[in-house]
Amino acid sequence: MVSGDSSNNVFGNLTEIDGSQFTAGLGPLTSFTPLVFQRWDPPGSGGTYNNHAIGIQHASGAWRVFNQDLAAMPHGAGFHVLAPSPFADYAFKVRSPSPAAEVVIDHPRSNDNPCTHLLVNAAYGDPLDPSFGAAYIPAELIVAYKDLGDGAGEWVVRRGDGLPFPASTALHVYVDPKSSRHCLEERPFNDGFE
Repeated sequence: MVSGDSSNNVFGNLTEIDGSQFTAGLGPLTSFTPLVFQRWDPPGSGGTYNNHAIGIQHASGAWRVFNQDLAAMPHGAGFHVLAPSPFADYAFKVRSPSPAAEVVIDHPRSNDNPCTHLLVNAAYGDPLDPSFGAAYIPAELIVAYKDLGDGAGEWVVRRGDGLPFPASTALHVYVDPKSSRHCLEERPFNDGFE
């Protein structure tokens, strides 16, 4: 994970991420599925608060953090960037081509596992598939587990404002493999016997 702030590279509602910090010869920037999280106190700043839902997009050869509601990005806003290896199966993209009340995260590392530790970001488009389109999601994201009965379940993402996701919604998802696996394998009475 790397940290950065928007002091020197704010353009309207977005700021660019210095991708050289996490590519390290692992492939082009477009092959990564980065996630971003707001940081209240980046080094050298006075604690700039950016009270807006954020997303991530790839454009003009760089990853950018942007305010989903298109409000101006404040100078000094800070972010943590998580950029898992592009070769890992625990970082992936989920897309919804049509409007939906929720987006299902259908992945072997999260399906039927209520203990999965998920991190989710809205993404604007998909640089590896420009034909998919792009959508703004100006709301916080809520991640929830739905018990489907008989030990089955799925993780879903909903908008915090209760509105449906628009067509062409794209999400970046990270499943913490160690925590998620540990929860299922080492819970007391996991096998149902006491």
